Order: sequence, then C-alpha cells, then structure tokens
Amino acid sequence: MPMQFSFIPKQRAVQICAVAAAALFSAATAFSHVFWIHPSAFRPKANDLIKYQLLVGDGGIIEAKPRDASRIIKFASFDPTGKEHEVLGRDGHDPAGFDRLQTPGTHLVVYHSNNAFVSMTAEKFAKYLSDEGVENIIKARETSKPEGTAPDAMVREAYSRCAKALICVDEKPTPNFNQVIGLPLEIIPVTDPYAAKVSDRLTFRVLLHGKPYNGATLFAARPTGPALTQRPDEKGEATFKLDMAGTWLINIIAMHEAPQQLPHQTPATVQPPQGASKDGIILYESIWASLAFSLGSDSPPPAITTVVPPQPSASLPLFPPARPASTNPAPVTLPITPPK
Repeated sequence: MPMQFSFIPKQRAVQICAVAAAALFSAATAFSHVFWIHPSAFRPKANDLIKYQLLVGDGGIIEAKPRDASRIIKFASFDPTGKEHEVLGRDGHDPAGFDRLQTPGTHLVVYHSNNAFVSMTAEKFAKYLSDEGVENIIKARETSKPEGTAPDAMVREAYSRCAKALICVDEKPTPNFNQVIGLPLEIIPVTDPYAAKVSDRLTFRVLLHGKPYNGATLFAARPTGPALTQRPDEKGEATFKLDMAGTWLINIIAMHEAPQQLPHQTPATVQPPQGASKDGIILYESIWASLAFSLGSDSPPPAITTVVPPQPSASLPLFPPARPASTNPAPVTLPITPPK
C-alpha cells in the first residue's frame, strides 16, 4: 500500500524577522508544489550505484514521476572536471535514472524538461501565484488580466522544469559546486553546501537566461519541514541560515506572459482545454527551478506515492556499467558570474 507523506501547503509568509543588513526571512509551511531530483544518496562512495528519482510534492503527498523521454531536453551529470555524462534510464520507469560516480568530489545532476500545460480558473491561478510568491505577475495582474474578467475565465499556462542536485562522492567537496550549467532558470550555490555546517548561512544566486533574477520568492526547506522564504536582491542572491541536517530543497519560479510561439517548437494553441479563454491560447509561461543537496549528513528518503505505474521498456540497460574515472581528476573552479 503506498505511503503518504504529510505536510501542509505553504502560505506566503506567516512569520517575519529581521536579520543582518535588513534582509528579511519568513517562516512558511512546507512546499505546496515543488519538483526536484532526489538521488538515493547525496554522499555516496565512489562507484556506488545511484538511483535518481524525479519527485513532486503537491497537496500533502510526494509523487515519484517515471522517466518520460518525450519531456527530456537534458538529463545529465557533470563530474568534478566539468565533463558532462548522460544519465541513463528506462522510459516509463521510476527511478528515472541511474548512474555510477567514480571520481571523488562534487557532481552536479541536471534535469531540464520541455513544456507541459495546465489550465485553471482565474481564482485558483491567483492563489497559486500568492502561494509561490510570483510577485512580478501578481503586480502585473493588478492592472491587466489577459484572460479577461468573465466569471468562468480560465488561465492556461505552459511550464517547464530546471532541476539540479549536488552530490559529494567520498566526502571530498571540490570547487565546481558553483558551476553554471546554462539552464533557462538556474539556482547556483555561492556557498559550498558540502563545506558548510548545520546553522551556517548559505547564499544562493538565481539566474534567468544568464542574468540575475529577483522577480519571485526563493524558498528553502527540508521536504518534511517549514520553509524559509526570501526575495533575492538585485544580484539575484539570497542567504539562509539552515539549522537542520539532511536534505534541503531550494526552489523558485520565473513567469511571464507567453509569446505567440513558445520555445521548443510548441504551438501556443496545442490541445486547448474546454472553456479556456482566447480559444485556448497559452497566457503564461513559467519555469520551475530547484536545487537539492545534503547538509551535514544524509537523511532518510521521504515516503513516496507513485501515481503513474511503470511501463515496460527495454530501450536502455537498467543498471549502467561503471564509469571510468576521469583521466584528469583535478577539479576546476568555474566562475559563478555569468559572462556579460
């Protein structure tokens, strides 16, 4: 029988306190909807088999999403030298990927999807914007609502995922923790989580298309605990004091009114839902970014409900062979500041 993981959808800010330099934090309830990469171990030994699950927390449960090859733009790991390796897996199966990380040091795992679509009432859309802290769209909708003002007006949104996870092999952190992959929306640690201790202050930078982004709230939480929230500054940076060991999730959303033609060759009028405004045209496009890592020590994996059953496939081997160690294992320091 599937296990359920109980948490309460987050609210925007239920407690605010002052910190140094007048930065504001707020305690909120746990994530209501976040997508992340959860490896079977954040601190494995070299050559251990690592299983990657794609998890979504929503409405009181955590779901494991099977691999869907039609959605994947990039699913890869980057070793301590910055070299990219494809993450293998079986389409339709959970876990969504498998890997063996042989080189000691910090490895980055990246998942980037194309667009999926959702339609909701304007009232639900307004609550969703408030819960997720999408301040730029909240402000824009004070003067203009592209779906119109009819009571049954629907808002149709296209959304994509940009998820990252940091893994430290053999407890030997390397300077590539801040590698900029070049995702459309990317969370980059300024402070190395694997060189930090519990209760340290960790800073994260958010880049949207390579430029600092501060148009929405940045969340920091453990899957089972309350969330800290902060609005990034003009450099796209926010700093949190993380006071518990185990898995931490950092996430943010970037949203804008959708262009006539969405990225990745997706027509703006694909499969319009019944009742959608403007004949089903996509009104908004969003990108969901997350960063997962372990602070201090690994914690037990969350209880998961898998709603989509695995589908048989023989396209790829279930367990990948051992990956040869890098011929140049010396880590490289990659700049955190994107090129101008």
